[in-house]
Order: sequence, then structure tokens, then C-alpha cells
Amino acid sequence: MTTALDRLERAGYARRVHDPSDRRRVLVEVVPQALRDAGRFYSEHETRSEDLYRRYTEAQLELLLRFVREGREFNEEHATRVQQENRERQDHEATTGRSDRRQP
Repeated sequence: MTTALDRLERAGYARRVHDPSDRRRVLVEVVPQALRDAGRFYSEHETRSEDLYRRYTEAQLELLLRFVREGREFNEEHATRVQQENRERQDHEATTGRSDRRQP
């Protein structure tokens, strides 16, 4: 996160501001010019997206949204399983001092 914020600051899009109510916190503020630039940058995208969405019924869009959500959930579950398997394999290797992976 810090790296991304550093880049945004260097580009002139954001700045860090101390939180007046909690001196331990730093807030991120988007500079006004960045907001104007974003509006110009995204206005065509917004218009074309709205044109695209109008081609479909609400029921069709709901179906697409449900498909995307279920696909994301599946991918997240799968990633969690793979990460757990990797942790278990690494723990096993650390405990036994050997790898069960076959060498080519």
C-alpha cells in the first residue's frame, strides 16, 4: 500500500494528510486536479458502459452478476485450498527435512 501511495504522490494525484483527531493516523487525500482528470478520463468509459448495460434486461444483468460472484467465490475457495496445501507441504518438509516432490 505504501508503494502505491508513494507513486500516487509522486504523480501528483494524492497527498498524505495528518489526521487532526488522531496523530498516529495519516489520511490520504485526492488532489482536486486528479479528480478533474479522472472525470475526463472515465467519462467516455461511463457513457459506453451505460450503453452496453442498456442492451440487457435487468434479469440478464442479475444472471451475469450472479455468475461473476459465484465464479469469484469458487476461485477464492480454490486459492485458499492451494495455499493450505502449500503450507502443509512446507511444514512437512520442514519437519522431515525432505521434499516429497518428484524431481524431473
